[in-house]
Amino acid sequence: MVSPRRTPVRHLATAVLATVLLAGCGVSDAVSEKTDEVINGAACTAITPVLDGVAEQVDVAVREIEADPTAAKAKLEEARAAVEGIAMGGGETVAGLLDAATSALDGLIDLAEKAESGVAVNESDRTGAAQSVHDSLDGLRADCE
Repeated sequence: MVSPRRTPVRHLATAVLATVLLAGCGVSDAVSEKTDEVINGAACTAITPVLDGVAEQVDVAVREIEADPTAAKAKLEEARAAVEGIAMGGGETVAGLLDAATSALDGLIDLAEKAESGVAVNESDRTGAAQSVHDSLDGLRADCE
């Protein structure tokens, strides 16, 4: 049951919401752009060391993918989780820049799984996927500068 005292508050809230929605996208877009600038600026400061760590993890995993595919896969999955975390916290622009890194990490994880099952892993596939990860991370670093 709704309290009679809360009804005016609901009407006021509905009126405010309607006003905001009817105001159009102009105000919303301006606020969103400023918010993205602040978030992306703060995100760049926070994610640069994470990007460096991801790049290092990928390099180590690629080197050991045949010698210890299970360890390589674990490192690649950690790197992918870090990239996903950055993408989720950094907004659409950051997420878009990291799509290639995520895809390349998925490819490297697939290669590690093949190596786990005893299938030989092609060197050019490993290095090509690793380079894609590095290129994507470098693109994000460049946008942060």
